[in-house]
Amino acid sequence: MCSRMETPLQILSQRELQDIHGASLQILESVGIGVDNAQILELLRKNGCQVDEGRCVAKIPEELITSSLDNRAKTVVYGSRSSAQIEVGSGNLAILSSPDNMYMLDLETGTRRPGTLHDCAMMARLIDALDYFHICCVPVVPKEPPPRLRSLYAMAEVIRNTEKHCLVCPGDGVEAEYCVEIAGVVAGGRDELVANPVISTVICPSSPLRFPANSLDLLSIFSRNALPIVIIPAPLAGVGSPVTMAGTLAVANAEALAGVAMIHILNEGSPVVYGGSSIPFDMRYGIPAHGAVEYGLFSAIAAQLARLYGLPSYAGGAACNANLFDAQAGYEKMCTLVLPFLGGIDMVVDAGLNANSLISYDEPIIQNEISAMVTRISKGFQVNQQTLALDVVAKVAIGGSFLGEKHTRDHAWTDFRYPLLGNRASYERWVEEGAKEMRSRAIEKAKDILVKHEPTRIRPEINKEIDEILTRASNRLQVG
Repeated sequence: MCSRMETPLQILSQRELQDIHGASLQILESVGIGVDNAQILELLRKNGCQVDEGRCVAKIPEELITSSLDNRAKTVVYGSRSSAQIEVGSGNLAILSSPDNMYMLDLETGTRRPGTLHDCAMMARLIDALDYFHICCVPVVPKEPPPRLRSLYAMAEVIRNTEKHCLVCPGDGVEAEYCVEIAGVVAGGRDELVANPVISTVICPSSPLRFPANSLDLLSIFSRNALPIVIIPAPLAGVGSPVTMAGTLAVANAEALAGVAMIHILNEGSPVVYGGSSIPFDMRYGIPAHGAVEYGLFSAIAAQLARLYGLPSYAGGAACNANLFDAQAGYEKMCTLVLPFLGGIDMVVDAGLNANSLISYDEPIIQNEISAMVTRISKGFQVNQQTLALDVVAKVAIGGSFLGEKHTRDHAWTDFRYPLLGNRASYERWVEEGAKEMRSRAIEKAKDILVKHEPTRIRPEINKEIDEILTRASNRLQVG
């Protein structure tokens, strides 16, 4: 694991954070939140909310928000089928791979095409091998399964091909139930799944201020099974929220607090993570600006708001609008990752290419390098008698060289990070070695990993149970 920043960057003052909090409470009490689920609406009514059943709107009082926050755990455990666990909120940073892209750049041709189940398996193996990805998301929506079961089939391929925690985004409650069933088989039973949650999910409201039925189905199923949930509003500034950053944060924060409250009344002990991934909207082109510096600022502020509420934090990062990993992708991804990192985020998700709609096999390789550079910041360095090296300075004295000293040999690998992929050779040597640019080296590295890296395989009897669950899900869909 990587260490998060001990002294986070403060984008907003405490007064400004309280102003956003107050504005969010006012929105929840006066405007309310759309809740497209009759059962949850009734629970909200029983917990002091003013409910308009005809409009499916609940106005949430401050008292419910306060009690929901007071009863939340400060850390959340993410398990895995290898039994390795990540305690989110305890001081470490978890980096997630890019989730649910619609398209792949083909490994051989470089052309864009729909994703496949094979891509899900291969990308999971790739993420499994990379040190600076700690959680593996379903990478791409595969084209082969029926539309309503694509996330389920993709999840099965991912969990078979990584030993890391698996984050899934089922399309509806039916798919979510089967995802939880597969997770229970992998964990060894439902009780074991609670102790070692091998899967989790994210819930995205439909901004502004509505939780659609499918999202609430997921929220109900995952909270009932005490599996980790991230509430992650992602309003487009100027479309799903006011065009100002403060107004966008007020709406997004209201959505996040409403999600926490609903989890609280469904299952008080269910683990929840505060998420924020507000997105600037480029008015010139009519597209989300994932690569904008403000995207990184929004994510850094999400960490601040989470600390205000005593919750673990999650945000988007490493985002770009570039269509392949070029210079634009590099500077946008670095900028949008380093800001939430400096802001002290607990979890940050890689947002792939082309506004989180496109993934390639070189992308995680290069992103792994960027993440390694960014997370080096929190390591700092030691200042003591040995590292100050005054005796060595006195020995070498004026005009000498430290290159041949034992102190140099002993400490050459302690303070400085050497790139895994980047090129620091001379121009002449670079040319001699083929003059390969970054993407070519990354694709070669990806191919090498896919040949050599083999995660521990799921036992045959568990694989058989997974196949049986997939068959039952497909039969149910056809009958329905």
